[in-house]
Amino acid sequence: MVARHLEWLQIDAEHARVAVDFFESYASHVEEHHSNQSQEPDLYAANLTDIASSLRLAGQWALFFDYNRALSLLLKAGSIWQGLGYSYGTFLLAALAPEQMDRSQLARSIDELGRFNGIEPSSDTQSERPSQSILNPQQQAYLLLTAAATTRERGTRYVETLWTISERSPNRVGVVPVGALGTPIRAYWEIARNLLSRDDQQGTAASVTQHLTTMAANYARAMELAMANRRLWANAASPVDVADLDIAAIAILSAYRVGSHLMHRTLTTAVEGLPELQRVPLEISIEMIGRTMGRGTTNA
Repeated sequence: MVARHLEWLQIDAEHARVAVDFFESYASHVEEHHSNQSQEPDLYAANLTDIASSLRLAGQWALFFDYNRALSLLLKAGSIWQGLGYSYGTFLLAALAPEQMDRSQLARSIDELGRFNGIEPSSDTQSERPSQSILNPQQQAYLLLTAAATTRERGTRYVETLWTISERSPNRVGVVPVGALGTPIRAYWEIARNLLSRDDQQGTAASVTQHLTTMAANYARAMELAMANRRLWANAASPVDVADLDIAAIAILSAYRVGSHLMHRTLTTAVEGLPELQRVPLEISIEMIGRTMGRGTTNA
């Protein structure tokens, strides 16, 4: 990615590489010694979650110097979470490798979320028990965002279900914190509603960018607070998400919806004149849009 981002963050590149190696090695250790399907189901799921979390941490650090390695680590994490029924995993896969996203699982989860909000299912699929995406407000946010950005069906009952969920759910005005930055869930809900509407793609790109810029300002404040502990920070050991994946994934999913050139241009304009720390997650997002999609790709 861009070396200057680590300079702005005042982190030595070698410490970032050590962090990647550590988290990846820890994930491998847990997978080899503590992840056996013969285990009690809850323990097995907990170990898989531990593996995915470590891979995600390794992947976010790798974004600063080795995109291909970062992509591999993040896709492994996303695949594990998706397999466990967490919409966050599908959210990552939809942004980074849409072909790996389980669309049938996504549709089933949307039906579940619809029933959760008093809507009859749009298909004949029935799940045996509510998924994690339905029981957890944060997972509901990732679910609706993913579905809003990736659906190709317009004017169908499936899309009507998405609209109705977006209107009926209390998450529309909720303040439950989502993601590492604790962004109020209503912001995620509003982004999803923007992505569901294709009447004004420029307006959608501008609205999403405004949300991402606000999230990036919160990211900058979080990094500044973490820097107060110089020992942890200098050794890349602070308990923060140094590359906010929610910002990047939302940007990429929005580019799928409104077109990569438009989203790339809107974000590039937005970062001009911003403080360095606030620019970090936005510039990472811009580069990931280019690498993932190519600036000329559109989804119109």
